[in-house]
Order: sequence, then C-alpha cells, then structure tokens
Amino acid sequence: MTQGVVDFGVRTDTIEGLDASQSLLLFSRLRFIHSLSPLFPPSATTSPAALAPATRIVSVYAAGYETASGTFYPEDLSLRQPGHYSFTNSRASAVHMKTLLFEHLAHKQYPGRVSCVHVDPGMVITPSYTSKTNPLWFKVVYFFAAPFLKLFIATSEDEIGHRVVYIATSGRYAAKHQGVEGDVVMGTDGVKGSGAYASRSNGEVFDVRQHYERFRRERLGERIVEYTEEMWREIGEGRKFTG
Repeated sequence: MTQGVVDFGVRTDTIEGLDASQSLLLFSRLRFIHSLSPLFPPSATTSPAALAPATRIVSVYAAGYETASGTFYPEDLSLRQPGHYSFTNSRASAVHMKTLLFEHLAHKQYPGRVSCVHVDPGMVITPSYTSKTNPLWFKVVYFFAAPFLKLFIATSEDEIGHRVVYIATSGRYAAKHQGVEGDVVMGTDGVKGSGAYASRSNGEVFDVRQHYERFRRERLGERIVEYTEEMWREIGEGRKFTG
C-alpha cells in the first residue's frame, strides 16, 4: 500500500471527519487490511508448524521516523487540539499508530497468519513533489534542487519497486512462529521473527524497540485499537467522527 499525499497546509477533513492526510496514510490502509482479512490463512489447530504460509502486509511510508521530526500526542490521536496539527506532527502520529497497530495484528489478532512491514522508501520523486497544492516556497526550492536530488539522492520508482517486491516476498520478514532461526530479521519489539517490522529501503530494519517500551507499558496499542474501532463504528453508522 502506497497511497498518500504530501500536505504542508492546514488540516483538511474528509466528509467522515478524518484528517485527509492520515486517512490516506493510515486509516484507508487499515481498512483495506480489514476488508481482506477473510482471505488470511486459517489459524493452526495443532501447532505453529501446521500454519499455512502467512499473508505479507506491506505499507510504504515513513518507517523509522519516530523521532526524526514532529511530536506525537498519545492523548490527541486525531490532532484536533489547537497547535497540535502540522505536517510533521501528522507524520509522527501516523508512524506511531501504524507500528503499534501492526504489532497488534501480527502478535495478537492474527499471530502466525500475517506479517506486517512498514517501509521507508527513502526519497522517491513522485508526482506529489510537483503537486499544484504545494506551497510556493516548496515549489521554488524543488525547482532548483530537483536536478541534484534526482542525480545524487533520490531512488528511482523502478528501483524502489524492485526493493518493495523483495520485502513483500522474502522470508526474512516472517510471521510469528514461521521464521527460520538465523534467517529472520528483528521486529519492532526487538524480537527476531516477531511478525511486525520497520524496514529501510535496502531491506535492513530499524531498531525502534526502546522508543516504544513506555507506550507498551501504558498499553497504548490497545487504546489505538479501540480508537480505530470506534472510528469505523461511528462512520459505519453514518455519523461524522469527532474523536
């Protein structure tokens, strides 16, 4: 899943009451996963070895950006409080929620049935860089910087496509109980082969386990699950989400 938008402006809500940026970067992807969940392999009835090959979920956005910039507000997941919303804060919120939700999916809801990988693609020059909605300062900076970025820094769309295909198919990012010792990488919880991963574009993983220790102790992942379930319930009943 790669849908998204680069939005440097003010918060823009959808008709459902969701921030448009987070709707693309996080909530639509979670809804997509939920909609396809009946196709996930069945649970093992005897032992982990009896599990069918797991489903691989790959979400491309900003893995590892927990502390790069922006502030995460656990008590304001929707970023509705004055002064909380910005491009970087929205990214920080989406990254934290995605990691904890992916851990929930891989460890508790579908253990051994799915593995979840959040991927940082690095700089990839997509149409979002030339969007008409970008602010003037960004358009000017990009106009002069684009040749340098394309030549020395950015990864081509073809190249990142090949890398994501590798991440989507490699056994290194195994579901819980399905990895071969020595071949699997470390999950976001610090455990090898735990089923939820934060990957760089080159396939190596970010070590984010310490960053999330406090959030796990505070059971933030469960609160985020309840938050998303309430969101879907209210929207499904035709109400605008205000949480």
